Amino acid sequence: MVTYIKSDLDFILKQIKIAEADAAFRQGISTGDPGNPAKPLFGPGGSIPTYNLSWGLRTVDGSYNHLLPGQEKWGASDTPFNELMNPTFRTVTVMMDPDGPGGPAPTMPVSMPYTPGNDVDGPGTFANPGDVIDPTLRVISNLLVDQTLANPAAILTALQNAGVDDPGMVITGQIAALYVPLKPLFKIYEQAARTEASAAAAAAASPDNVPLQDAAAAARLALDAAWAGIEAAAGPEPGNGLFPLLAANGITLDGINVHIPNFAPDEGLSAPFNSWFTLFGQFFDHGLDLVNKGGSGTVMIPLSPDDPLYVEGSNTNFMVLTRATVGPGPDGIMVDNPSTTIDESADNVRPVNTTTSYVDQNQTYTSHPSHQVFLRQYAATAGGPVSTGNLIEGANGGMATWGEVKAQAATLLGIQLTDNDVGKVPLLRTDPYGNFIPGDNGYPQIIYGIGPDGIPNTDDDLVVEGYPANPVDPSNLFGVVAPAIPTEAIRTNHAFLADIAHNAVPTGLADGDITIGLGNPDNGPAEDGSYDDELLDAHFVAGDGRANENIGLTAVHHVFHAEHNRLAEHTKATVLETRDLAFINEWLVVDITQAQLNALPATLPTNAVALKALLDSFTWDGERIFQAAKFGTEMQYQHLVFEEFARKVQPNINVFLVPDGFDTMMDPTIFAEFAHVVYRFGHSMLTESIDQFDPNFNPNHISLIQGFLNPTAFTSTDGVDDGIAAGASSAA
Repeated sequence: MVTYIKSDLDFILKQIKIAEADAAFRQGISTGDPGNPAKPLFGPGGSIPTYNLSWGLRTVDGSYNHLLPGQEKWGASDTPFNELMNPTFRTVTVMMDPDGPGGPAPTMPVSMPYTPGNDVDGPGTFANPGDVIDPTLRVISNLLVDQTLANPAAILTALQNAGVDDPGMVITGQIAALYVPLKPLFKIYEQAARTEASAAAAAAASPDNVPLQDAAAAARLALDAAWAGIEAAAGPEPGNGLFPLLAANGITLDGINVHIPNFAPDEGLSAPFNSWFTLFGQFFDHGLDLVNKGGSGTVMIPLSPDDPLYVEGSNTNFMVLTRATVGPGPDGIMVDNPSTTIDESADNVRPVNTTTSYVDQNQTYTSHPSHQVFLRQYAATAGGPVSTGNLIEGANGGMATWGEVKAQAATLLGIQLTDNDVGKVPLLRTDPYGNFIPGDNGYPQIIYGIGPDGIPNTDDDLVVEGYPANPVDPSNLFGVVAPAIPTEAIRTNHAFLADIAHNAVPTGLADGDITIGLGNPDNGPAEDGSYDDELLDAHFVAGDGRANENIGLTAVHHVFHAEHNRLAEHTKATVLETRDLAFINEWLVVDITQAQLNALPATLPTNAVALKALLDSFTWDGERIFQAAKFGTEMQYQHLVFEEFARKVQPNINVFLVPDGFDTMMDPTIFAEFAHVVYRFGHSMLTESIDQFDPNFNPNHISLIQGFLNPTAFTSTDGVDDGIAAGASSAA
């Protein structure tokens, strides 16, 4: 656990003052403080004397990490990916109907070159311009992840791990031969497992829904029956059949998959990696890149008849993926990209990275200052809301949910977020460090026009100030801006939530009930196509919208969220412990006197409640406290990444040496090939379950699919503390 001492906070305070001066300079404000005048970051009279000196704070969007002219946006969010190579467009498979709809000839696969932006199967047929139809993606995926007895490589690896020599793959062939006639039974079990996982997830989300509980119990019985059928056929007597042969050669199954133990790459001398390594790796990846999708066509992936997802006679034996949105928008502002106008061969049309490219904890603090405004915790004052220094905290002591974020925005910021805002954060007047620029009444300002200069977030913006007595709806400024002109806020290219449980995606109308479960009481689909707004409200909100992708990832997010808030309180206590009046007042909005300082107890209370009461008796500068806590959380994360994670993945990562370790000629912007292809290995590291234990280490494991897009599986329905939930989810 990291602790600060006075010299740490002295250094951090200097960096905060540099950022404050930069923010004032960009707003054209003179601070009136001779020790902290408004001045540029770098250049004549700048706050930072040389371009390779690591002073100041990180801007939220990653800009100005490089200070030389022309490099200001290197590694920043909302910039196109760099590319190592020119794109090469391959031959794809297209389903063609040679004699048109209704003709006697069947639809058949035809291979043809893919031409960017063109209709690959002709006008009026299945695909549209920008669409790609390619079955090889699924074939490659199956080859990489198939750990069943249908894959000889999986069998051979399991034999090697068991110390069994199989020259000529004799035993592998025997096992494969015994598996072939049983494959239909394994497929039945696989389908039953998916059904059971879905039913269990629905039941967990609505514990009082009797039909859902009955459906989950029936699905479990069907799963057990499917496995019993395999057992009956796989080993009718000792020494004969599939299971006896597996046991004789040290092979065990985990469901339908061959169990392959996890060994460290140094011949197993080190402890093996576990699921936490994988989950942290996913969190790390989410901090490097995020590609928005939509408006640029789809990828259709036909399934082969031997695919586990193939359904005989179905007309939907294909997978559909939305292609990356191409065409960068300015400063993270959303733009439309009609697929009929896309020219993918143009040099200036590339997918945009919505996150910063730095190891800067944007998963916690976001990559856009407007987004960060909503993730801070505020206190109400006569002059408007002020930052407490904390990240917004939910009722269960962890990250706030979407419902709680909306509530704070309305009651303290005067902004009425609705579910329509969940996928597109409204643009606010902010400084680069996540502070909102208040309006005349002290509340955040929503931008609905960028003014004559054409540059968003400048003084000539057209804005509406928040108003708690009658909160402003960013989606409907009708009557606020002008009585008869419907107006909407400008949107950023960033989302509060990007991974949402399917029934909770806000399309249509809210379902009209007051508990989780679409179409209560029977949980059947609503005829009007409504969505489960209570389930949407239960999703956790972090700096990255993918925090609910699985509950293990949610646990990683919780750890860093909790660490920020711990460091905020720790910073306050450490400041008081210095007994340095001038230094203490640097961190306060309302200065204290020497007499007040002398009245403090000789030692600060060790009791957490008493300590908090003492700390809360001072009027702290919430922005400085926030940045101090963020500074420490970032540094811990960087240490974990480079010393505990990244060098285990790639030992050749260079040691960072200051000052020579900073190469200002190296553009840190993520390469497209890395984001889209190279850094995907973590998906194959996932296990079939997310292992959980209660505080007494009793197991409560759930299937991997049950942990996906299911925030209710993280926080139990009895309202358990999120810290306990995170510990349980991360015990693997």
